[in-house]
Amino acid sequence: RYNKGFVIRPGANTITNPFHSLITSETKRQLNLKKIYRVLVFMAQPKEKTALYVDYIRLEGKKRSL
Repeated sequence: RYNKGFVIRPGANTITNPFHSLITSETKRQLNLKKIYRVLVFMAQPKEKTALYVDYIRLEGKKRSL
């Protein structure tokens, strides 16, 4: 399990997270990227009812130059 908080502002947001920073919350070991099968997105204690639209989630490897 990996937990990370992000601040989302009104409008379009881009969130990136390098693979090397994906470390488990309890045991502090690297996540096995081949075993990721679910991503949960939620808001903790929102002050008011809010719609959260999520689009274009992907895992990307290193960008290679030609």
